[in-house]
Amino acid sequence: MRVQLPDLATVRPAAPIITLAALVMIVRLRWSVLRALGLCAAFGLATAAVTSVW
Repeated sequence: MRVQLPDLATVRPAAPIITLAALVMIVRLRWSVLRALGLCAAFGLATAAVTSVW
């Protein structure tokens, strides 16, 4: 059996940052999941819009 690992060269830098931000919002700030999801979705859309221009 082979274990497939992700290629680290394909990871977009914003993805781990958004993930860590969501973790902080939910665990540390005790925000609701829906509120954190909304903010992370907005941040993801903004990053996609900025990176598509470049």
